[in-house]
Amino acid sequence: MRGGEVASGRFFTKEEEVNLSKVIVLGSTVKKEIFGDSDAIGQKVKVNKLNLDVIGVMGERGTVAFQDYDDQVLIPIKTMQKLIAGVNHISLLRAKVDDDKNIDTAINDGTVAN
Repeated sequence: MRGGEVASGRFFTKEEEVNLSKVIVLGSTVKKEIFGDSDAIGQKVKVNKLNLDVIGVMGERGTVAFQDYDDQVLIPIKTMQKLIAGVNHISLLRAKVDDDKNIDTAINDGTVAN
């Protein structure tokens, strides 16, 4: 997740990413649309017939370059692939390298596809 901070609850863990955990972090607009002023943490939302536990809500970020970060949900990638989309691949990945000197290493290690 590029930038942004969790305003309430928490983000999913590495363990939840690899274990097909049924968890979700809501963007602030999504949270307001579904739960209004009520607390979303611990509630369930359904995505393509799959019930997911709300574990976090992101803080407001607004729109950056036509991307509304508040109108998104974040789900562990393996959960999305296997349980929601039914695929074994990633069609789009945005990555940020921590330092310019690490770009070649990230590309060569397969961390970032050309």
